[in-house]
Amino acid sequence: MIWLLALNIAACEVERAPAGVTCEKLRSLKIGMTVESVRGLLGSPVQEVRQDGHVAVGGPEGTDMSWGWPSQGNGVRLYLYFGHERLLYADSWIRTMLRDLFNNEGRPVLFKLNSDGLQEGPDFQRIYCP
Repeated sequence: MIWLLALNIAACEVERAPAGVTCEKLRSLKIGMTVESVRGLLGSPVQEVRQDGHVAVGGPEGTDMSWGWPSQGNGVRLYLYFGHERLLYADSWIRTMLRDLFNNEGRPVLFKLNSDGLQEGPDFQRIYCP
């Protein structure tokens, strides 16, 4: 029982938005924004990966750069994907080891922005709107 309580407490501690990223800022993102406009809104990412012929950056077709705010182990993940210096896609979810090991379903969406529009998951307010 104590083990389960410790796991639950640890999971809650890492379910925080990346520093400086709020619901208002995420809701202001628009597909097609320039890299510099996004940087002005969210600040610089923790991780920036550019396609160089050897590195695959993932994301939708046409992606040549990704930004990431990964967390160590469990926690909130936020990734943005750019093509030709323009925003193509944004995705945020909560990664947990327990979910990865025991849940066959997809990751619950916190936030997703693509050409179809914006999607906020049930935990978006709790995580991104302090």
